[in-house]
Amino acid sequence: MYLTHIDGEGAADLLTGVQKDLTDLAAGLDARFLHAGTTLATAVTAIGRVIDALDDVTKALDERAAGAAVRDLGDVAERLAALPIAQAERTADLATVSAMTKSLREQVVDMHHALQVLRIYGVNIKIAASGADQFVVFVDGMTRTLGVGEQELDAFQLVLKGLTAAVAAAHQAERLLAAECGKVAPDVPRKLAGDAAELHAHLETVAEAARRVSVIARDIQARVATILGALQVGDSTRQRLEHVVAALQMLGARPATGDGAAEHAVVAHVYRMLDAQLAAIATDFDREASLLVGSLGELAPDTARLLSLIENGNADEGRNFLQRLEHGIGDVERLTSQLHEADRRSHVMVGAITEAVDALAARSDRIRRIRLDVQDIAINTRLMCRRFGDVGKAVAVIASEVDVYANRLGTALDGVMGPIHELTQVGVSMKAAQGGPERIDGSQALSEALNTIGDGCRRTERGVSRGSDDANEVIAIIDQTSAELADELALSDAIRQAGSSLALAAGDDTALPDRADAVLRDLLPRIADLYTMAQERGVHDEFLLTGMSPVGSVSSDDGLFDEDDDGLF
Repeated sequence: MYLTHIDGEGAADLLTGVQKDLTDLAAGLDARFLHAGTTLATAVTAIGRVIDALDDVTKALDERAAGAAVRDLGDVAERLAALPIAQAERTADLATVSAMTKSLREQVVDMHHALQVLRIYGVNIKIAASGADQFVVFVDGMTRTLGVGEQELDAFQLVLKGLTAAVAAAHQAERLLAAECGKVAPDVPRKLAGDAAELHAHLETVAEAARRVSVIARDIQARVATILGALQVGDSTRQRLEHVVAALQMLGARPATGDGAAEHAVVAHVYRMLDAQLAAIATDFDREASLLVGSLGELAPDTARLLSLIENGNADEGRNFLQRLEHGIGDVERLTSQLHEADRRSHVMVGAITEAVDALAARSDRIRRIRLDVQDIAINTRLMCRRFGDVGKAVAVIASEVDVYANRLGTALDGVMGPIHELTQVGVSMKAAQGGPERIDGSQALSEALNTIGDGCRRTERGVSRGSDDANEVIAIIDQTSAELADELALSDAIRQAGSSLALAAGDDTALPDRADAVLRDLLPRIADLYTMAQERGVHDEFLLTGMSPVGSVSSDDGLFDEDDDGLF
């Protein structure tokens, strides 16, 4: 309890006691508000982790990764649904290729037989011509031509043999594919397509939920940061208390007037002014601290809502959905692994067939040349017979047979060109189906989709867990800080008590002897130089003596507040 008079030793005790108490209050303010500031800074960091966790969940299921999984699932579903139709078309094409290959083999056998007979007729011509040089030279040329034709037919027949083997292997692959298709019920591709659509809808839901939660989290983070900045009320209050202490020190350190009445009047005037300063400090502190506590209290519903959205919006439903989807796709992958392998083998065989068909088409021109060469042989044989009398008559009999087999060769060749043309058309069709956009690696697509969704499950689990923990930490921090700041409001009572002691010691007598007036006109401006805030100057101006310039009236280039003014009061 302070002394209530300001004369003699009592004045010194009062001055010393008030200074000590105010100094202790000022010194403790930084520590009190520093702890609150540090705690709130932790909340800002925790909210940042919540936002990062949400971002991590969103990235795990973003358009680049999970969107690709959606598209892959849809592609695989379309591929599975289209497989029976594609297989039926390939089976029909294979049947055509098989029939055309059989027809070609028959025609090639006929052509080989015709060439062999013509080779025999060449020997007969030599015999009938009794070794005449002209016929010998002609027959030798004919033999070479026929040999070239047989070589071309052998090469053609080799391609046909490879084509026949490829068709047989393709039929086997198609039978395997048909068996595997039978294992994939019609509802499998429909379910897979439904999963893709459900995943797409889930991604949109997650994205929207993440946006909502992020907006709340960022709003809380910004408001906590604002509150953190407003904690400078402690620093402002400390400075103002220090200014009061400094004013008391000035009052105590000034030279004594030697006039008791004047001395009493000077001290009383300064005490009343400092009482007013302390009252203003306490009022401002009450207001700002109450606003801080109120602002923190207003965060409680938002933090609770944030926690609810994190746990309810993503945790159970989201994780369970992704896990169900992951298991479902895994079942489809296991069910269709053989199907995709059979489909791959079928496509390999189709590739071999189209290559063989291309090779046959490329050799068709050479087969056509054989026909022209044999026709030339038949025409030249008849012409030579006319020029050699009796020998020519003997050869003419053989020449008529050469003509018959040349025509037979032409008929066989006509039989070859039709199937080759049809094979070419089938090859074009099969090649187009082989390289069409519906051709995808279903196993790889499903595997990648599984990896993406599995990663999304794990990151969602971690993100929700971390986000929940951090949100709970934020709630605890805000509750703790609100309670601590509420306790700090008791400081205003101690500040007012110090001021009341000064006011009580000053008394009600406001008369100022001349000597007191002179001392105050010197002392008050020096005290005013201590101030760094407009609020202090405003209070100070109320205690100026007549004729003194108000210190609250700053020049136009000074602004309303000093650079050090915190702008809160």
